[in-house]
Amino acid sequence: MALDAARELVRQGHEVTALTSAGQYDGAGAQASREAGIRVVRLWTPAGIPRAAAWLLFTLQARQRIPQLDWDTCILMTDPPLLPWLIRHVRQRAGSWRRIVAWLMDLYPEALAASGRMNEKCVFYRTFLRSRQRSLMNADLLVCLGETQRERLGAELLEKVRCEVVSPWDRREGVVRTQEGKLREMGLYAGNLGEAHGYRQILAAAPHLSKGWSVRFAVRGAKECALRREAAGLGNVQVTGYASEAETPELLASARVHLITMSPGWEGVVVPSKLYGCVRTGRPVLFLGPERADTAIEIRKHGWGETLPTDAKSEDVARAIERLGNAPTKDWKLEDGAKKF
Repeated sequence: MALDAARELVRQGHEVTALTSAGQYDGAGAQASREAGIRVVRLWTPAGIPRAAAWLLFTLQARQRIPQLDWDTCILMTDPPLLPWLIRHVRQRAGSWRRIVAWLMDLYPEALAASGRMNEKCVFYRTFLRSRQRSLMNADLLVCLGETQRERLGAELLEKVRCEVVSPWDRREGVVRTQEGKLREMGLYAGNLGEAHGYRQILAAAPHLSKGWSVRFAVRGAKECALRREAAGLGNVQVTGYASEAETPELLASARVHLITMSPGWEGVVVPSKLYGCVRTGRPVLFLGPERADTAIEIRKHGWGETLPTDAKSEDVARAIERLGNAPTKDWKLEDGAKKF
């Protein structure tokens, strides 16, 4: 999405500098560096160090480099999660006339509480949250991925800083409306399987599917190893690695039903962008997660499929998968979030 937004800014006549780590995210950094109007500045992050250490090292380097660069508007994202804490420092060093935007992909420290790593009542969490809120007060604009995420920021902050909701989007080439001949009797979970996502409700539903139906997980993330262990005895469940950019369009086009999950407590903290690639195929989506999650709200609003709570009975999940699988392929029109951003 950052690359899409950069391209759209260039199209409108802007120059874009992207401050990134040395690592790649599905090749996006290398691709951006070859495009006219986009300059990529890489910060040093050694390979093999723990993720938290890499985040901290990147943030410290960004704190020094951002004020030195020539820009009118600085867009700070939330990976690394500490970048929003730089707003006040950047404001002081770079000049008040420059604009600062915080593009909130995930919310921290809320993610630490949702994962169980931190208690919301502890002093460190409350201090962490107050510090984040004070930093965001210095922004000119906040961009959230959904209304529930926006609400989590609190009325006091929203009264003082303009906040826009720009839903995730998917501009990837090759992801198109699927054809009936390509479809398999399959429910597909494709994407990240991190701490915010569950899988056991899908595994529990698999034995209740009709003959010929299967479930495929094409994933990576913190829960991948556990998923592989628990799915080993299920004959109609396949677990594969994360699909490459080249493999993704064909994979998405093969599923009659797309599956998305979210664990309780993560609503508004994260907003899975995978929904929008699935919808481009015209096939329905089954979301298993909190009712107030932005993904659930979008599915109900646009009629993109069905939602069930995480404690839904396995038989009900299986029936929903097959019911959606028999639905016709649609041609849903999606808003181009890059242009709105």
